[in-house]
Amino acid sequence: MAAGFVAPQLKHAICAILVLPFLVTTATSADIFLDWHVSIDFNLKPVSSDQPVITINGMFPGPLINATTNDNIHVNVFNGLDDPLLFT
Repeated sequence: MAAGFVAPQLKHAICAILVLPFLVTTATSADIFLDWHVSIDFNLKPVSSDQPVITINGMFPGPLINATTNDNIHVNVFNGLDDPLLFT
């Protein structure tokens, strides 16, 4: 038997032990939780005349979401409108 011979199963086990910590540490992401209260505001002037505007948390335009790739964003939407609302 040669001095440098290592069984293939042992090579795979050593490789798995060395690579596994890198896979576990890079698979993390941030969880971002937001609450959005949607309503209509009649006092805003997006153009020159008064008109009803849909606001989120009283803001028009809506809030800025600061997120990066692979972040998980959880948004709870509370619809204060008389009509159904759809976000895409």
